Amino acid sequence: MKCSIEWLLRPIPLVLWLAGAFPTASLAETGARDVPGEGVQFDLGVLKASGIDPGVAEYFSLGARFAPGRNRVSLFVNGAGRGGAEVSIDEGGRLCVDDGFWTAAGLLPADGQPPAEAGCRELTAFYPQAVVKLRPELARVDILAPSGALQREQEPLGGYDSGGTAGLFNYEVLAMRSSGGGRSQQYLQGFTEIGFNWRDWMVRSRQSFARNEASNRFQYLYSYAQKTLVDSKAILQVGELSLNNPLFAGVNFSGAQWLPQGALLPRGNRPQVRGIAQSEARVEVRQAGALVYSTLVPPGAFELNDVPILSAGFDLNVTVTESDGGQHAFTVPAAAFFASPGGDVEGFNMAAGKMRQFGGQDGDTPWLFSGSRSWRLGRELDLSLGGLWSERFHSVGGALSYLLSPGLVAGMRAVASRDGEAGRSGAQYSASLSASWGERLSGALNLSRQSAHFRTLSDYAARQQEAPAALTQYGLSLSYHHEFMGAFSLGATRSHHGGDASQRLNGGWSRRMWGANVSLNVGRDLSRGAGAHRNQFYLNVDLPLERASLSAYLQRYGQSQTLGTSYREVVSDSLNYGVAVDRDADRNSTGFNGNLHWIPRYAQLGLGMSQRGGAQSYNASLRGGALLHEGGLTFSPYPLRDSVGVLSVGGLPGVKFSTPSGPVWSDGDGHAVLANLNAYADTRVELQTPSLPRNADVANGLKVVRAGHGSVSRAEFSVLKTQRLLIQIAAEDGEALASGLSVVDGEGRFITLTGSGGEVFLDQATARNGLYVESPPRRRCRLDYVLPDEDASALYQTVRARCAPGSLLEADASERGVGDRGVEG
Repeated sequence: MKCSIEWLLRPIPLVLWLAGAFPTASLAETGARDVPGEGVQFDLGVLKASGIDPGVAEYFSLGARFAPGRNRVSLFVNGAGRGGAEVSIDEGGRLCVDDGFWTAAGLLPADGQPPAEAGCRELTAFYPQAVVKLRPELARVDILAPSGALQREQEPLGGYDSGGTAGLFNYEVLAMRSSGGGRSQQYLQGFTEIGFNWRDWMVRSRQSFARNEASNRFQYLYSYAQKTLVDSKAILQVGELSLNNPLFAGVNFSGAQWLPQGALLPRGNRPQVRGIAQSEARVEVRQAGALVYSTLVPPGAFELNDVPILSAGFDLNVTVTESDGGQHAFTVPAAAFFASPGGDVEGFNMAAGKMRQFGGQDGDTPWLFSGSRSWRLGRELDLSLGGLWSERFHSVGGALSYLLSPGLVAGMRAVASRDGEAGRSGAQYSASLSASWGERLSGALNLSRQSAHFRTLSDYAARQQEAPAALTQYGLSLSYHHEFMGAFSLGATRSHHGGDASQRLNGGWSRRMWGANVSLNVGRDLSRGAGAHRNQFYLNVDLPLERASLSAYLQRYGQSQTLGTSYREVVSDSLNYGVAVDRDADRNSTGFNGNLHWIPRYAQLGLGMSQRGGAQSYNASLRGGALLHEGGLTFSPYPLRDSVGVLSVGGLPGVKFSTPSGPVWSDGDGHAVLANLNAYADTRVELQTPSLPRNADVANGLKVVRAGHGSVSRAEFSVLKTQRLLIQIAAEDGEALASGLSVVDGEGRFITLTGSGGEVFLDQATARNGLYVESPPRRRCRLDYVLPDEDASALYQTVRARCAPGSLLEADASERGVGDRGVEG
């Protein structure tokens, strides 16, 4: 008989009906009794009249239960979901604790465990206060455990993965081409990084390449080795480094560096780079002449919050290159992102070596030594003191931050320099004040002053003979949020450098109105030479859809005014795209642009194009990484960082995982890469079960990885191969068996019921010691069938079985007591 999904699921409500609704009806209509301590007594006559084997009532007489054996459930501990897990249920319907249970539940095994031969070990044998609630109707287990039983986060630098060996390669390539007006431009830029991790040592080497019509430039950036010294809670670096010092950062040198563990984390406030792009544009951020950040942005307002900085004492120079080749630039003063020492890690920071100049740069390479010490003096005060010594150049400095009151922090920083060769001395000092008044209003004020003769070691090594002009900078920022008026932001910077002065203002407002997100961004450049680009205005109305958004925007950039609309859709977590059309009123032209971002499993691909009039622009980007480990070579769509990991899933290809970096997929060998693990913290990895083959299941789809700095962690998911069968049973005479008959195993344990036409669905066809069908009066027959070859693409397979006559049962079900079949009460 042809199978239907309805019959596959029919035994479940039937079991629940027997355990709940039917006893209620029996009590009301036929006088069934609820005997204290013995459970519900079913009216076996009614069961027989309904065509249901009365033996089924024995197991469910004490309520709804899981079937004995291994059961797949959703596990909740103290109200928090722990994901899917396999648990053991005994013949009495009790939850049995085994070795895998502790990990799945996130509980600590207690001392004095009962021996394994003691039979079913319940959780209350370990923790008497624990409460276990079995909810078979939801395939769920709820556990209430005492706080002392929960696995807690271990102290930093303890309980983490360490060691491991792997080689890695990262790449990032950006290509752009624009044409129009009888000329064309091409630009190609690439970054590569190679290295390896070995026994908690990290070795890295990074290079860059840039090409345009005028030149080709290859730049070797750095190579270094690094190791975290756990006992000293410090990091040792050797090679070509950038000085990582809270007072004198940004100097490139070759040598060795010792710094507290955690000093590589972001310190203080990273700068916010805000601007407005007229088209799809490339944004480059430079500090002290070095390119520190490059990215593509869509038309309209942009905000960059993850720009790495070399030093808190140098401005950021931002260049925006439009799709037609036009450029405009602005400066983010150092005062706007003053980094107080409040975020510094307590401990010593020392470095020694020889200064290094990049290829093509002219200058001296003197020896240098730097040292500093940071203290945390109570909960309110942080203090840093240090010095930098080189040939005929010296510098000393200090910084502190003080918590004046909750929500009010003041910081100060001062550095003095002495150029012995030129006989000049100078000083640089900064001050900041940040405050928050409740959850709605916050602000910050920054001031930076540099005297005329102040120099850094980089200035000295570059042989600058002229005396630098005095520099003064101010920065102010305010933000306010109101439930009905929306969110407001205001920023202002002003800089005086010799006889030149520059000032930049920016502001923003956003609010959700009538289901749409409305935002307004304005900017004004008051610097000399700003010209037509001194005013910027961008109004955007965004209407969120289910997996997409539709926007309309008005942009005014200098004398140009543009009105347009855009549509962006997230097709999946690996594919999204956007298109936009606009009208430039000043040029009387219509423009179009589109972009696509795709993760084809093992790399990231970005494509974009724009067209206006006779000008076109195209861009493409490709980035990712590769990890060489003991299991082979595995590619990653994300660049590999300091601490990495390898996922294994039993050799299955194409299995999807959710990681903090984004989705990843296993390759042909069943491996996937964890590109960026949080050092000394938990990283959650979840297997997406719909991506498994239909004949596979996973014992626990959630793993928590705790990696040390520079380690190569491993996480293996135990995959269970299942063979689901729909068995069509016929009697010896070829007729289909009746429905409602009990199916038991060789030990008489209940498995399921026969459905319409004698069909039986088995979730796991293996590990069965023979199957039998019981039918009144006192008859049992054995199922004879042949297991087919496994089909990974099939949810279940259909087989035919013959029920061969078996032995006569000892007694009719109506004559047996509740506990005769080994079902505990």
